Amino acid sequence: MGERWNRLSTPIYLAASAAIIDQLSKFAVRSFVPRDDVIPVLPCFNLTFRLNPGVAFSMLDNINYGHYILAFLALLVILFIISLFWRNKAPKSKWAVAALGLIMGGAFGNMVDRLLPPYYAVVDFLDFYWLNHHWPAFNFADSCITVSAMLLLVVCWKED
Repeated sequence: MGERWNRLSTPIYLAASAAIIDQLSKFAVRSFVPRDDVIPVLPCFNLTFRLNPGVAFSMLDNINYGHYILAFLALLVILFIISLFWRNKAPKSKWAVAALGLIMGGAFGNMVDRLLPPYYAVVDFLDFYWLNHHWPAFNFADSCITVSAMLLLVVCWKED
């Protein structure tokens, strides 16, 4: 068990840290930003409070019980990544380990949003834009997942 815990400890700590930061940032937004309000911060960045019941860019947001389906898929991703480390099948690169940990944390952070009342939807609050062109609002968990997925691609590409 000791060896398996050693393999799992770093990604678990990273996942927990990412999930905690994600949930604290969403708590702050829910507490201080009125829903659907926009607070200008920089000439290309606003804080907002949007609910996303679907996945990226609000896709699949009209499916009955979609929040449960998406939460279950997030749980499957988390369990799959844990199983990679448990069975010693995960990449050995420290960057890949970090990326997988942050993907777990991001998946867990968004999964929590989908399962908790009153919204049963992911809280998005980072609104970047240029002139009148806004990127869809997102959150810290989304950032962890996206940046880590790109990092994994780079690591895999470099290892080949």
